[in-house]
Amino acid sequence: MTRPAAIEVTMRIVTTPIGPAALCLSDQGVFALDFGLDADDLAAAIARRGGRLVATSGEATPAEETLSAYFSAVAAAGDAIGVRAVDLRGMTEFQQEVLNALRKVEFGATTTYGDLAAAVGRPGGAQAIGQVMGANPVPIFVPCHRVVAQDGLGGFALGVQRKRWLINHEGGQPSLSAARPADTVPSETVPSETVPSETVP
Repeated sequence: MTRPAAIEVTMRIVTTPIGPAALCLSDQGVFALDFGLDADDLAAAIARRGGRLVATSGEATPAEETLSAYFSAVAAAGDAIGVRAVDLRGMTEFQQEVLNALRKVEFGATTTYGDLAAAVGRPGGAQAIGQVMGANPVPIFVPCHRVVAQDGLGGFALGVQRKRWLINHEGGQPSLSAARPADTVPSETVPSETVPSETVP
């Protein structure tokens, strides 16, 4: 059986208020947004999803412009980033179902791990939802930072400080802005979304 051709992915380093990131694009949309900036790890993560880095783009793309507008708080940018095409090929069917459901959570709003689990027919499946959030390859475009615990921020593979910053940037719930001794999530037992270094959250 002939193996399918690798998905060609181009990369461009972009500057954001929460750190530089590698914006990776395929012919179908945003394939990854990686804040780790380890070239070998990123290439390996892309390869596991059937992709191959083929070039580094030297020109700004519409996806980059949408991301910049989001961070600049340009009117309607939050909605624009929510409909920007993403490429979730290489993710499991369940992961894609959860991530697509998450895209319905609007700019400035939040949901809980438990509520998102219920939305995809997995009531009581907060743990599984936390694992999907940790594996999200396109953070911000698929807003895993908007998924919180019932009693606090919950975990975030990019770091809780970045999660707090993003929620504050969107004008999210004030109660989530206050520092907590540890952003634990005992009521939902959600994992800290710590993922292997080669996995982009």
